[in-house]
Amino acid sequence: MLTKRRSLVTLSILLNLLLIPSLLGTISYHNNTTKTLTNLQTTLISTQQKLKSKEESLSWKNREYQEALREIERLKSSIDPLQKEITKLSTELLNRKELDSKLLSNFVSIKDLRTWLSINRVDAGIYNINNYNCENFAKSLATAGKASGHYIGLLGLGYHALNFVILGDKTSGYSIYQIEPQTDEITFITGKLLEE
Repeated sequence: MLTKRRSLVTLSILLNLLLIPSLLGTISYHNNTTKTLTNLQTTLISTQQKLKSKEESLSWKNREYQEALREIERLKSSIDPLQKEITKLSTELLNRKELDSKLLSNFVSIKDLRTWLSINRVDAGIYNINNYNCENFAKSLATAGKASGHYIGLLGLGYHALNFVILGDKTSGYSIYQIEPQTDEITFITGKLLEE
């Protein structure tokens, strides 16, 4: 019986000796897996922090974008009343022009207007915010137009003064053009767009 027991103990020892390298390999594998998991967890935390930072940045940019959209809508809503005001003023201007046309005449064409602008020297004036600003340029151009028998009106845009002229007549239709008196630049406002 003792021999049997010794044989069993010996067999047990031999089995343990055979299993130890395998167990050591398994332990080493688990240690490496634990290190890999720790590294992955560190990477995951770092990535989550970067993602949170990007989300905050996008949130801020989204707020700026939404604010810009609101400002665009506000500006769009202010355009319609301005266009209505321009139409109203254009109609009033044309009605007034009918009265003034007995005294002053329209320019016949854009070419006629450009020729007249190239001859007058209002745009040669020197701008000075205190002594000769945009309002003075516009008044000078209107005065020069009146002196030559042409109607040139004043147009105030709150922060800037310009001039305008009416081209055409009842038969061909009217057109209103804006003039920048400091540069003689002509811009179509409303009515029938004329060719040069």
